[in-house]
Amino acid sequence: MCSSWLDPMYAESIYEMMDEALAHVQHIHEVVLRTAATNPALDAKALCKRVLKDLGQPEIPNVLRSIRAHLLLRQHRNLLQP
Repeated sequence: MCSSWLDPMYAESIYEMMDEALAHVQHIHEVVLRTAATNPALDAKALCKRVLKDLGQPEIPNVLRSIRAHLLLRQHRNLLQP
């Protein structure tokens, strides 16, 4: 979200960056849920690989827990709404 190597941010620019970060997390959530729904036979590792591919990201070994966390929240289609 807010990187330590960025210059200090103030006021509106902070809110814009946070909104972008939240939208990105929601997008990842939607990709995880869609991928799991359309590929129910995939095991966790294969699902993780497919999600990363769909997001255009390299295979990163440490994201499996994050993908599983999204699956635990599958009843919440929109993470930004209560």
